Amino acid sequence: LLHRMLDSEPLDLLEARDGPEVLRQLESGPSVLLLDLRLDQTLGEALIDQVRECSPDTEIIVMTGHGTIDSAVACMRAGAFDYLEKPFPDRHRLLQTLQRALEHHALRSHNRSLGERNQALHLRNRELEGELDRRSAVSEVVAQSRAEHGEHAVGAEEAADDIDRGAHDG
Repeated sequence: LLHRMLDSEPLDLLEARDGPEVLRQLESGPSVLLLDLRLDQTLGEALIDQVRECSPDTEIIVMTGHGTIDSAVACMRAGAFDYLEKPFPDRHRLLQTLQRALEHHALRSHNRSLGERNQALHLRNRELEGELDRRSAVSEVVAQSRAEHGEHAVGAEEAADDIDRGAHDG
């Protein structure tokens, strides 16, 4: 029934009949997992923890025909994105929840990408700060040499150039 509800949507659908099959299919890195709480005698709540461990970026939408408040709270605390009761009155609520989960997954992926880029820029900034510190130290040596030996301090410029070249070679 669920497969028929989603078949006309532009989604790549995988099906699993039990907990071990769900875990095997996580290797493909799904964005969203629709998890039946009573999947083949394996309690879905326990599976949520396993899914989080194997595929932390996968959004989990729990479905159940036997929903309770305690169950909903436990699933949400375990990391479920949403909790839906079956039967679905119409496919609109399911599609809307799927769309929100896909958007949430995309935003988290984008945020992670931005964080990685920010970290790379931060490292590059530190490298440039170190380079500026080295150049500043060389300029101070040259200025001190000129102050002590006059404008024609032979070797000061060459020494500064050697130091600067060494910084770039290392």
